[in-house]
Amino acid sequence: MSTVTDVGQLSFSDLQKEMDRRQKVSDKLQERRAALVEQLAAVEAELSEVGGGNGSASTSNGSSRRGRRVSTSKSTSTTRTPKTSRPSAPKVSGSATRGRRGGGTGGETLVDALVRNLKVGEVSTPQEMSAMVVANGYETSSKNFGIQVANALRTDERFKRIGHGKYERVS
Repeated sequence: MSTVTDVGQLSFSDLQKEMDRRQKVSDKLQERRAALVEQLAAVEAELSEVGGGNGSASTSNGSSRRGRRVSTSKSTSTTRTPKTSRPSAPKVSGSATRGRRGGGTGGETLVDALVRNLKVGEVSTPQEMSAMVVANGYETSSKNFGIQVANALRTDERFKRIGHGKYERVS
């Protein structure tokens, strides 16, 4: 029997047959899924043996990294404790204030390092610029430093995008 889309037109016996067919398909897919999960576990075990666990597609609790985030906390209570008055931090003015994500210890900013390493009118890619900046002493521990450089170039007015992945220093 072929795939049925309009089950409202079927007799009871035909409906029963269609339900049985779908159950068989579901069972086969579940078996296939279980086999794939076993294969994935074996591959992840091999990766962890060689120290390449960073490329894994699942987190430590086995859930997928893609899609909607699911809370793992056991508590379902949503009551909040009332805020009490806390002493505020002393106000600091000028360049000593910290930005939205911290600000480090006050060394050279990434954009300043990019400006220092690229002359006006030069054209380069974010990958080339990230390698140049690091080679000239800019310290970073970022895994995604090339992306940070691309974002800095995109937002700073001293650089102009002139093509796909190419930026020119304009001032």
